[in-house]
Amino acid sequence: MRWNSFAVLLVFVLAVVGFSRIAPAQWEVIYLAPEESEYGAYGWSLFDDVQVGHVGDHSDSRHACYWTGSAASIVDLNPSGGDYSAAECISNGQICGWASFSGTIKAGTWTTSATSWVSLHPTGATESKALSTDGTYQVGYRTDDTNELEWRAGMWSGTSSSWTSLHPSSASRSIAYGVDSGEQVGVAIVDGDPHAALWSGSASSFQDLTPSVASSAQCFDVRDGRQVGVVYIETDRAALWYGSPSLFVDLHPTGESGSQALAVFGRY
Repeated sequence: MRWNSFAVLLVFVLAVVGFSRIAPAQWEVIYLAPEESEYGAYGWSLFDDVQVGHVGDHSDSRHACYWTGSAASIVDLNPSGGDYSAAECISNGQICGWASFSGTIKAGTWTTSATSWVSLHPTGATESKALSTDGTYQVGYRTDDTNELEWRAGMWSGTSSSWTSLHPSSASRSIAYGVDSGEQVGVAIVDGDPHAALWSGSASSFQDLTPSVASSAQCFDVRDGRQVGVVYIETDRAALWYGSPSLFVDLHPTGESGSQALAVFGRY
């Protein structure tokens, strides 16, 4: 599961359940940035007792890393030969992200060490990033020599040769942000506008989740047949889907200027 940002620190929320009702959430803040880090740390995803992200703010100095609940537990995942890197997601023991080698950004996976790095970079790609994993499949995007600005959504199953394009024929650009149980979600740019995308393993399976009342939409995460993201209806509004644009649920809180739903897990 990928949580799009909880920068510099991780916030853990414990909901205390009583016999008759749910008590107010209790918050515990744990700073994960090492004391020697000039630019702090950024956490992007967590699973069980492991958190992943990167240390360092500048693109040419960041290192992918993971923690197990404290700043002292940090493990540097920057692979051998890597200029800089970032870990984007962890699920079921697998970490995915990317690393730059001699100026080329390449998607990859880790387990628990820098030496466990496995490149997912497809042959012929000029750039690739893995943005989410469910422990078996990884999703993200690639660019090619023809146009480095045209991101194309795709998925892997643990090797560079397993790359499968999810890019819809109707889209100019696309990115896959989330994966779970045979479903992939993201965004496809159609006629210049972002459209929330749902796939089931192939480009031809593309389904546009953008509801008719919205001018644009993006989908960021998927779990157990539910998709979450954002729709634009006069403002950004957090959104929930159940596999169809007609089953869209507006989650936007009353009175707020904007909202987005970045992740879904369990009942939430």
